[in-house]
Amino acid sequence: MRFVEKTGLGEIYNAPIDVHLGPGSVVQPDLVVVRPRSRCVIGDKKLTGVPDLVIEILSPSNPNYDRRTKRRRYERAGVREFWLVDPDAQRIEQLILRGGAYATPIVCTDRIRPRVFRGIEIDLRNVW
Repeated sequence: MRFVEKTGLGEIYNAPIDVHLGPGSVVQPDLVVVRPRSRCVIGDKKLTGVPDLVIEILSPSNPNYDRRTKRRRYERAGVREFWLVDPDAQRIEQLILRGGAYATPIVCTDRIRPRVFRGIEIDLRNVW
């Protein structure tokens, strides 16, 4: 993520930050990535619009909220890429928006290639 910011590929915001996806749909993701040409409006402690990448770190106390409720909100709003990070299982489920719906998740354990950035690969062994 440092590479993304250093090279100007995007800005990264971490919680707590409200993301206003549309009328009545406010979420607070763990991490949000906004590319320079995004239509997302960046305000103080708030983003309005659709970010390019949203990352949720699953909580053992309530993983279904991220897996179901937030997933539906991101999908409906048109978030291009959504990650569900499970630190206990040391895996990331990468969801890519295709035709208005998320495709079957790609399960990543060793490395992940963010689709919103071409040519970048993250070695997850350095993350865990």
